[in-house]
Amino acid sequence: MVGKLKPKSPDYIFVGVVVALTIFGLVMLSSASFEKAKSAMENGYFFLTHQIVYGLSFGILGFLVCFFVPYRAWERLAIPLLLLSVVLLGLVLFSRFSMQGNVTARRWLDVGFISFQPSELMKLSFLVYLGAWIAKNQARGKKAISGLLPFLFLIGGVTVLLVLAPATTVAVLIFATSLIAYFVAGAHFRFLVVSVLIAALGFSALIYTTGYRMDRIFYFLNPTQDVLGKNYQREQAVIAIGSGGMTGAGFGQSTAKLNALPEPLG
Repeated sequence: MVGKLKPKSPDYIFVGVVVALTIFGLVMLSSASFEKAKSAMENGYFFLTHQIVYGLSFGILGFLVCFFVPYRAWERLAIPLLLLSVVLLGLVLFSRFSMQGNVTARRWLDVGFISFQPSELMKLSFLVYLGAWIAKNQARGKKAISGLLPFLFLIGGVTVLLVLAPATTVAVLIFATSLIAYFVAGAHFRFLVVSVLIAALGFSALIYTTGYRMDRIFYFLNPTQDVLGKNYQREQAVIAIGSGGMTGAGFGQSTAKLNALPEPLG
């Protein structure tokens, strides 16, 4: 079906899936946050309204920009977008505009009227830059000096910034998607193997040298350990999911979020 679409015609199946997932996500947010919003903000739909105003509205704007702007135009914006993302990540690490969430990580920027995570912008800007970088020379994927080494240098620099935040999950996600894009563009399979091995060694060393990351791995592999402490959130989440069964407890009817689940919106 996609192959039969006109060159400038949108993929309606893809757009439909995105719209359906967005609506589903907003419904779930409303169900999960109603009681907390009502008790804390005296407005049960506070978090839903906030997400629509500061999330969905910008998302629709971004969708329209990407839809109407020719993809070739992004090549000219690749470097400015990447530099902007790097500067914003630097502000998270070294400026007074950074904001701490429910944990010790400082991943957010607060500029008064809005707060956001620069790592989310990095997800887009780095892939745009990588695509433009590869497009300028398709043969880079087959060369070690002019292809693999610059790629590892680029992704390594971005990964270091994200890990310092720390936003390790985002770093792993960007590395994985970038590696897939690089490989699909024609990189040798042995380059893929080398990149994965280097990343595995790097992230293993990082996990081993930071206690809380080791704790996450340990308690993930041992879900029955310390269910009243380190595994409490996970245990309560499993109970909440299990109590609803295959069909759920019904819109707004779950009771786990009222007092048992510490972070129902996390």
